[in-house]
Amino acid sequence: MHDYPLVPNHVGERKRIKDQDGNMVIYRIKDEIVEMENKEKAVYLQQLEFTDGREEYRLAYWIIGKKGMATGKWVFGQFAPMVSKEIFVKILDKARVKGWFAL
Repeated sequence: MHDYPLVPNHVGERKRIKDQDGNMVIYRIKDEIVEMENKEKAVYLQQLEFTDGREEYRLAYWIIGKKGMATGKWVFGQFAPMVSKEIFVKILDKARVKGWFAL
């Protein structure tokens, strides 16, 4: 059995990304919901707030790294997440309870 670090909380973090035109865009993680798919995979629905005032949502995941310096640490999953129906419904239910949107 492995003792993994606590699942990371990203609320309040500011991030920078390039948009499709190559411009730098800044956003803040306003809130997030986390559900565990298993002990090594955490699925997040994040509420993002951009500096221009728009709001978007991101479905993402973090996994426990298996190679090199990332071994045993939570690392961002860089590909589109695949989650079970049960986990996805739990995440959407929590977003509805938080008032993010009506379902």
